Amino acid sequence: QRLVEEVVMAVGEGKNTAVVMNTIKNAARVFCALRDRLAASRMADDIEIYHLSGAMTPLHKSHTINSVRSALESNARALENLIACRPVVVVSTQVLEAGVDLSFDCVYRELPVLPSIIQVSGRANRHGEKANVAHVYVFRFVDEKGTEPRRYVYKSAIWREETDRIVEGTGGWSEAESARLLQVFFKECYSRA
Repeated sequence: QRLVEEVVMAVGEGKNTAVVMNTIKNAARVFCALRDRLAASRMADDIEIYHLSGAMTPLHKSHTINSVRSALESNARALENLIACRPVVVVSTQVLEAGVDLSFDCVYRELPVLPSIIQVSGRANRHGEKANVAHVYVFRFVDEKGTEPRRYVYKSAIWREETDRIVEGTGGWSEAESARLLQVFFKECYSRA
């Protein structure tokens, strides 16, 4: 619910927003909760909301990505002409991380491993086209059993532990620091393995 409220605030400020979850189940749960929250607050007609996951057929996935791209481009044109636009929200699995040329004002990412954080950061103001800095917010997500589903997706305990050490130890970092942190991450993972 807290994640949904954060996203509602972001889109309320007109930000195109991506939410990336570790599992298909949780991406669907967040999408449904967000859709219901937007409908309850009468914001649904003012927002473009999409769901994207690896469970979709290639044709459906491609169509959805093209629809998102079109909505983002439409927003960019509207802003250039000082016309109101409908913010775009995509709730996705890791499908959004690689090979997808989309750019958002902010990204919320369920805690994965460090290389995935860096990868999804490439969807935040992707081409530097916006004057404002885009942010990537990384958060822990615990299921109804009290466990973090990321252990089912990212099997290496070493990778998860080193990611946690870096994320908790830095409290955040700039794009310029990413390469150095990746070097530290891989050096420590290799050393421990």
